Amino acid sequence: MLQPAKSGEQKNETTVREADSRDTLSRDELFHILRNQRRRYALYYLKQHDEPVTLGAIVEQVTAWEHGITPRNSRFGVSDEPPEV
Repeated sequence: MLQPAKSGEQKNETTVREADSRDTLSRDELFHILRNQRRRYALYYLKQHDEPVTLGAIVEQVTAWEHGITPRNSRFGVSDEPPEV
């Protein structure tokens, strides 16, 4: 989960917190990662699924959105329309 930096941490950083790990991304690093549309599509896909998904499922859906087609296997339960990014 992305959360703002705590007091005492630099204000231009966002902290990524998971179960037992703490990793910090600077705001610049975060924007650099998110400037790529494929990455935003992949994050959108992951946000739509509560259960684990395979890399192949992500690739198939992102490719379908990029080419304006329906994925070969529609069992992944995601809209055929690309997200507004």
